[in-house]
Amino acid sequence: MATKRGTLIPNERRRERPPEALKAAKEIWTQKYPNIRLRSLTAVYNCVGLPFASRRTCIDPEHLKTILREDDYRPLSGEHEVEIGDLVLYRSNKDEYSHIAVVVKKEPKVINASFEITVVSQWGADGEYIHLIDEVPDSYGTIKEFWTDRRINQ
Repeated sequence: MATKRGTLIPNERRRERPPEALKAAKEIWTQKYPNIRLRSLTAVYNCVGLPFASRRTCIDPEHLKTILREDDYRPLSGEHEVEIGDLVLYRSNKDEYSHIAVVVKKEPKVINASFEITVVSQWGADGEYIHLIDEVPDSYGTIKEFWTDRRINQ
């Protein structure tokens, strides 16, 4: 895999996990987060491989900064700018990205002047889930950034 500017990005296709292991992972996550929906029960790609490699391979999150920069993504200032297809990035600490998700739905919440954002993401080797942006495993962190590759004024 390479960025638009030609930088090679290391990646590796994982072996599929045994079906009983995938089903067990699904049970654990759906018990902890009852509102998530399973999209695909597979382990061959990771969260970064979902949007950037068409669900075919694993890419270490350490390469996200390079991919975002060289594929001409730009940060959004907040949830109010987010649209379907944009990216949500999670940080487990201040410097390292730990997870990425793709926005699939955005609904205004008039009561508190905010939005309910639904995303799809691959949870490690445990499957791909549709979930609210705050419903992620604790290890993915809570600090969020929003990024887009939309071109508006050209």
